[in-house]
Amino acid sequence: MSKRKLSERQQSRVLQQQSKSRDQPGLVIVNYGRRVEVLLNDRDLTTECTVRANIAPLVAGDRVRVSETGAISALMERDNVLLRPDSRNRLKPVAANIDTVFIVIAPVPSAHANLIDRYLVAAALCNMQAVLVLNKIDLLGPQSSDLIAMLAGYEKRGIDVLRVSSQNGSGVDTFRAAFGNGTGVLVGQSGVGKSSLINALHAREVAEVGALSERGNELSGKSKGTHTTTAARLFHLPGSGALVDSPGIREFQLWHVDPADVIAGFPDLAELAEGCRFRDCTHTAEKECAVQKARKNDAQVEQRWQSYSRILSSL
Repeated sequence: MSKRKLSERQQSRVLQQQSKSRDQPGLVIVNYGRRVEVLLNDRDLTTECTVRANIAPLVAGDRVRVSETGAISALMERDNVLLRPDSRNRLKPVAANIDTVFIVIAPVPSAHANLIDRYLVAAALCNMQAVLVLNKIDLLGPQSSDLIAMLAGYEKRGIDVLRVSSQNGSGVDTFRAAFGNGTGVLVGQSGVGKSSLINALHAREVAEVGALSERGNELSGKSKGTHTTTAARLFHLPGSGALVDSPGIREFQLWHVDPADVIAGFPDLAELAEGCRFRDCTHTAEKECAVQKARKNDAQVEQRWQSYSRILSSL
């Protein structure tokens, strides 16, 4: 999931070339395809750049170098990159150099544990911290009992859960404090309010917000979100930190992940797996599998294993 590390000799060569170059370091804010918006050293100075043909596809969060003519001349080594397959099943970078993945869910559209687990797998493999953000808490009601129970289960397993309402401002300060000086990315379904959270953090409208589809009813949880954000964009937050708003999706596929790595997103199952007899156990049908034994006696383990199994079968 992350890029290959350069050798010491290669790193030395790159530093020598950069020291002789007048190219400026910059940070990619958004890639519109034919043009890329870059923040130069001065935080208040952004410029639109062209991209040289030998540069790999760029995403928000990429560190680059910009020539005097306004062309991106180099893509610096990434600490990590969050990837997802596009509509043609080609791997597409979403954001780079990310510290924390904020998985945004809401009472509407309804949240699904398997989608959350897919994001947790991706974050674990990219060495990114994962935090769950429940937005639209002003819509919680008696019909939200399953959602509340699901979140309690994640908290029990050590996943941080933030509860926020971009509508009335509840929990926004706690959400803002979660960033520190780092860079986060908002991911989740269309319509969960990622762009609204960006605006709430800024206390003004900086990101375009879309409405839920009229084909559903908000309180039923069947409403579908509309795609407002079409390209991942990096926003610097008031005070410190930065946040990437990514396009909403209804599914997040992991077919590019090695099946043996999926359990990294299920630390509770991974802990059980330490008791398996065979090191290459897939925890699906092997004899003397500690996970299989546990799921027979524990409904929560069974539920977690079902999500793990669905991800494996999708690969």
